[in-house]
Amino acid sequence: MLKRFFGTDTTSFSVCSYTLPAGQTCADVSPTLRHFTGFFQAADENAVSRIYVGFHFRDAVETGTRHGARIANRAVNRFLRPVHNGDNDDPAGQIEAQARNRRWLAEHLGL
Repeated sequence: MLKRFFGTDTTSFSVCSYTLPAGQTCADVSPTLRHFTGFFQAADENAVSRIYVGFHFRDAVETGTRHGARIANRAVNRFLRPVHNGDNDDPAGQIEAQARNRRWLAEHLGL
């Protein structure tokens, strides 16, 4: 979903966790950060982590990942449509609306 919204998967970002041991969480002075070069890299790491901790078998993770991609594609196709400023044939308005959407995501998701 994020790749389709931003138009690229090469978006570097870092994340932290509130569930790590004390001293390493997001709320601590020196949190442990995970760094990613793209959305798929983060998604793949998250998926395989479910196997490592024993929550799921690989088949369940792969099936869940496929279903998640299908759900995300449906959400993008149904709900993340360009916002138009009155005239549907106004490319400048569409570009500005997409830029507003990207700014909102950057502000609210830290991307």
